Amino acid sequence: MKFKKMKSKIAAITTPLLIFATRVSASDIQNSKYATGTTKMVRDIGAVFTILIPIAAVAFIGFQQLTKYYSNHDGQVTTEANKRTKAALWTAVIGTTATGLVTLITNYYV
Repeated sequence: MKFKKMKSKIAAITTPLLIFATRVSASDIQNSKYATGTTKMVRDIGAVFTILIPIAAVAFIGFQQLTKYYSNHDGQVTTEANKRTKAALWTAVIGTTATGLVTLITNYYV
């Protein structure tokens, strides 16, 4: 019970402070630190994903193919490796496409 009262008091004190602490006009939001910092962060994360997703997909697909090769032609292992290879390809395509779309949208707003 005490925690709920303390939580509501903290919320009552901090909410107005947070609302009035940052005052940004609509014309300056594009040049604000929040906008430029967020844009840079999204670009950097997009660059990392653009490099990381294909490398991870190739490593995973290579591992699955090695598993299939060394399975002594076991049908179940081969089937599972093929399923996981297909899933890795689709994941890489979707991830790379999503990263490209986010980069495209981010570049549009700059």
